[in-house]
Amino acid sequence: MNLSVIQQELIKALYGKQSHMPVMKIIEEFPVDKINEHIDEVPYSPWELVDHIRMTQADIIDYIQNPDYKERKWPEEYWPEKGKKANAAEWNKSLKQLREDFKTLEDIILDPQVNLTAPLVHNANHTLFRELLILANHNSYHGGQLLIFRRVLKAY
Repeated sequence: MNLSVIQQELIKALYGKQSHMPVMKIIEEFPVDKINEHIDEVPYSPWELVDHIRMTQADIIDYIQNPDYKERKWPEEYWPEKGKKANAAEWNKSLKQLREDFKTLEDIILDPQVNLTAPLVHNANHTLFRELLILANHNSYHGGQLLIFRRVLKAY
């Protein structure tokens, strides 16, 4: 199989450009006046979910790039402070960081010097390809949750 095909498919998967709405489109179109709303029985707000996506994506970038990677504490370092409410500036800061991180991942995928299937330096059982698939699944899963938030909160 052609490497460029694999690279392009990975990029599409990360952005969610396959069979559903892209995760960044879901996030960017989420009404800011609804980002701190809660749904019964759901332990987080849309903003907390978006910031979790951002934190997780940043962690995976660190994991794949940093040979001295230090594992973060679950769940404290993967979610914002419980009950914290965001304002528009914080929401936009999270979106900006997500966009930058997507670009970083795209650059890594397209780098001709990067071997997608080589073991990571600090963990021979993991590859860049594996980490990108995990991240694509993670973003897709939480993107779907954000769509449910929009529907339930009538956030159109």
